[in-house]
This record gives sequence, structure tokens and C-alpha cells, in this order.
Amino acid sequence: MYHKEDSFIEKPLKNAKDLYRAATFFEICFAIISMMKPPQELLECYYFLPKVRGYKFEEFLGKGGFGSTGKYSSDFDAGAYFAIKFLKLNTQEKITDGRQEVEIFSEISRRRDFPKGSIIELKDAYVDENILIMIMEFAAKGDLFNELKFRREKNMAYSFEELCEHFINLAKGLYFLHSGKPQFIHRDIKPQNILITEEKKLKIGDFGSVKRTFKKNLTAGEEFIKSNTYIGSESYLPPEIVKPPYEYNEKVDIWALGLVFYEMVTLKRILKRPSNESELDFSSMAMYKPEEIRLLEEIIKGMVCIEKEKRFSAGSIISRMSILNSSCAIPLNIFQTKGAEEIEW
Repeated sequence: MYHKEDSFIEKPLKNAKDLYRAATFFEICFAIISMMKPPQELLECYYFLPKVRGYKFEEFLGKGGFGSTGKYSSDFDAGAYFAIKFLKLNTQEKITDGRQEVEIFSEISRRRDFPKGSIIELKDAYVDENILIMIMEFAAKGDLFNELKFRREKNMAYSFEELCEHFINLAKGLYFLHSGKPQFIHRDIKPQNILITEEKKLKIGDFGSVKRTFKKNLTAGEEFIKSNTYIGSESYLPPEIVKPPYEYNEKVDIWALGLVFYEMVTLKRILKRPSNESELDFSSMAMYKPEEIRLLEEIIKGMVCIEKEKRFSAGSIISRMSILNSSCAIPLNIFQTKGAEEIEW
């Protein structure tokens, strides 16, 4: 590999700094080309966004080891947009992972009680010439990671009412995943995988790491999955994933969502995985009333509890947030007349 700042005359790259400058140079070149609005074919080629019959490419959304995702408009539904994800099935591992993701995502989206307000919906999926194509609901406002970054920069805290609405909505998504038969464990809850719709609703997305289980007793929690490898993102992993005997259940999602809630309440980013709830600093919550602070701390500490058996369930989070806060637009009696397994969305 060669690089020279003022010309393309060959000169070997000597260190990581040179390599960074080279990468930056090409990124700047492509950014300039992008601003010049290049032909669709150039963008599709660069980002690996194949043409999809019935849809028109609008915008690049993301690229990673999983493949690429783009924003597309529909030829059949004016004004409707979709996120379309592409995965090259060029290895046996990708074929297996792709098939599993589609099967699980499809099963979740087809369930009669699917909570459309809490989970991103899969519209269609198929394979075309060894490329897996997944057509999904489009989240116009991006993801929670960038939203929190923006709020930190502007020092723009959520209102207590907004927090209640978001907490309940995301807990509903986990309740749906955890309470059915089969049960689904997301295993990668983090701000990057929580998407924001045009209506500013937060929804759980990215089902590439989901585990399907068939527990005999969903409430007892006596059945655990043996973890041979780390699944999820390091900062959001609970203790049972990284410490012997490496056994976990659906409560891994509760831990991770508790850390997401913590970031939303304090606007502090989780950079290092906490070992327990006592390591969380709630000192930046002066904008809330004392009783609101107590409730938020209780919810988050109950989710980020080192003993998974004592960790809150998704249903108990919904119950506490709904009953203790009358300002949330959620019926306060959902648990007075119905059992935890009968919540209506």
C-alpha cells in the first residue's frame, strides 16, 4: 500500500498514522463525490446495495460485517419508505446465520400479539442469487445511540413523562419476546439496536443475535442456557455471561436494557461494563423531582441487579412504571384486572 499527501507518487506507508491519513483521504474523496449527487449505480456499487424490484434506492443507512442496509421508497405505495438489508451468502456461516435471523424475525413478526409499537417489523425476506434480502420497517429518526449523542452535546434531558413512555414501550417489546412459547432472548440490547420512528417511538431492532428457547416454566427461571462464547456487546454484558458457570436466561436482556435506561436518564455513556448496580452514578439527575428520581433509580437498579434471579422482569417494569406514574399515557389498571401473561397491547 502506498500514499503521498500531495500526489499519487509511490511511497510506502510507514506507520498507523500514515494509514489513517490514507483512509481519510479516500473517505474525503467519496464524501465530495456524494455531495455531487453521483449516479445511483455508483452508490449501489460502493455500498453493495443491489437493485430490488419494486423499490427505489434513496439513501445509504449502514454497512458492517452483516452486509449493507439502505433506505428505499416503494413503487407501489407512494410516500412509504423501507429499510432493506442485504447479506452476501458466500460462506456456510453466513448462510446459517442469515437463515436463522430470517426464521426468527419472521416468526416474531407473524405472531398474533406482535407489538407493532415496540419492535421493528419484518415485511418480507427472500434470497436472490446468493444474496439475502430483508425488507423491514424504516425508522426515520435513526437510532438511540445517535439520539443520546445529540442530547449529550446539547445537554437536552428527557422529561420524566418521555422516560416513562419510552421505558414502558421498550419493556413491552421485551415482555413480548420473553413471555411467549417459544421464548426469544434478544442478547444484543444496546442504543445502536433501538431505532426511532418518525413519531419518535423507540423500537427494538436487529435480531441477528436472538436465541429461541423452549422453557417449561417461563416464570420460575430455573432453566439456563450455557454460554460458550460471548454474545452481545461488551459494555452491556451481564456478569453471568462473563463469569463461571456461564449460564444465562432472558434476564440478560433486562440487564442490558437497564443500562440503556441509565444512559437515557443520566445522558452518560456506558463505556465500561459495570459489575453491579452500585457502580452507577445518578448524581446528574437534578432536573427531576425527588419522587421521580427515586422511581427511576428503583427501576434501573432493579434491572441491573447482579443476581439474575432477583432482577426485575419486563412485566414488573411495566407494572411499576404504569401504576406509580399517572402521567404516563398507559392504563393504570393493566395489572389489577389482568395477570402478567395477559397484557393487551
